[in-house]
Amino acid sequence: MSFLIEHKTNKNIGGWYFEPEAFSEEEIEKIHQLADTLDFQKAVLASGTNSDGYRKSEVKWLSSQTKDAHWLYHKFAQLSMKANDELWQFDLTGMLENIQYGIYRSDGGHYDWHMDVGGSVQKRKISIVLQLSDPKEYEGGELEMFVSKDVQKIPKKKGAVILFPSYCMHRVTPVTKGERRSIVLWVSGPALR
Repeated sequence: MSFLIEHKTNKNIGGWYFEPEAFSEEEIEKIHQLADTLDFQKAVLASGTNSDGYRKSEVKWLSSQTKDAHWLYHKFAQLSMKANDELWQFDLTGMLENIQYGIYRSDGGHYDWHMDVGGSVQKRKISIVLQLSDPKEYEGGELEMFVSKDVQKIPKKKGAVILFPSYCMHRVTPVTKGERRSIVLWVSGPALR
């Protein structure tokens, strides 16, 4: 069974935190301008491989060392602290990885069911996704979360941010028209116990 999560509030929805208007058009344009200075790389899994087609997208990495990106890291830190205080109260260390700016193109760009933890990324606790594309600009490319026996679609709203525990199963369905752009970032902490 599949259903769409309503996005009228930024409170707890299914154990996740959804902020429908987290970023303005101007802020999204600043992100695109920052990303335009970098080259795309073929996306791989945490293992460094992707030979089975499990993921098809391209990414750029926005370093926390880049002065022009400091405001972006600060904004994500505020959102993650707010969500963590309201929902999970995880013991957090900080954002130990660079921001991933990704693009899923209409040639079937996708990322199959996965969690953002395990192996070399086992200390990720909160995953953050920022929707950069207007939903009218593409088809497919649904961000879906698996809950119990149900699949929940996250609303496609430009500027919206969803934060969720990194151990939650999720995927991006194949893009069939246009392109989907997004930002992904993780907040880490000591091992869960």
